[in-house]
Amino acid sequence: MGEAAKLLGYPYFFIEKVVSGDGRGRKLGVPTYNMNFPPEKIRPPLGVYAAYLWMGGVRYDAVTSIGCRPTFYDHGNVVVETFVLGEPVDPGDENVKVEFIEYLRPEYKFDSAEEIL
Repeated sequence: MGEAAKLLGYPYFFIEKVVSGDGRGRKLGVPTYNMNFPPEKIRPPLGVYAAYLWMGGVRYDAVTSIGCRPTFYDHGNVVVETFVLGEPVDPGDENVKVEFIEYLRPEYKFDSAEEIL
């Protein structure tokens, strides 16, 4: 992501609306903002990223996963799930911006949902 930011002149990002997910993160105590990946953007590798979530002009430290959720599905669509570090904020009907800072790790398949925590 650092190299992409150097070449672009700014951190790689996309802007999308938050969509409803399965609610699994909330049940596990790690609520996420779910988004579809914009088809016009080049998708970074599947995995987990240090990120910022921008909402209402405010920047929140976050962790973003781009993947197919292999712990829960044998195959599936690529989804984006962002967990804000700190108190979750309601995005309402506005678009949010996800800014990718650093690639942390590849997507893993865990043996159970609890193992993710």
